[in-house]
Amino acid sequence: MEMHTAQSLMDVHGIDAEPADSKQSVARQVWEVVRATPGRLVAWQRYRAELEELSRLDDRMLADIGLRRSDVERIVRNGR
Repeated sequence: MEMHTAQSLMDVHGIDAEPADSKQSVARQVWEVVRATPGRLVAWQRYRAELEELSRLDDRMLADIGLRRSDVERIVRNGR
């Protein structure tokens, strides 16, 4: 196993060897999760509602709008 100096970690691997303020780093990570959660919940609820709505349609109705049953989840997840 090769030992690296702090400078070689930065030069070769692009890794900052200086210790980060761990309390600030953890707090920032927690804040990012808290900040992103409402948006993710809204997106998940929208996904489930659209999936349920299209799943309720019969094959003929899906064909009328240009879909097959096997396409429903992909279309809802990724859009057209």
